[in-house]
Amino acid sequence: MNDKFITKDGFLSVYALSCGYMEQLAINNKQVTLWADCGIYHVRGHDFNEHKRIFWNTYQKLTVARKAYKKAIKDNLKGQQK
Repeated sequence: MNDKFITKDGFLSVYALSCGYMEQLAINNKQVTLWADCGIYHVRGHDFNEHKRIFWNTYQKLTVARKAYKKAIKDNLKGQQK
C-alpha cells in the first residue's frame, strides 16, 4: 500500500480510514474491528462462536479509538492463537 495509507506504526492512516478501509483482527472466530464513518471511529468486537456482539464503542478521536482497539485485541483475543 501507499505510504499515505499506512502510519509508521503499521496502522491505517486517517486518510485510509476515511476512504473506507478497516483495521481488523480475527482469531478463532473472535474479531475486533476499527473503522471510520462520518468522522466517528467505531471499535467493535464479535464472537462468531456464540453468535453475539461483544461490544461496540464509538470515539471522536482516532488516538483514543486506536488505544481502545489495541486494548480490545489484548482483552478479547489474548490467548486465542493456536
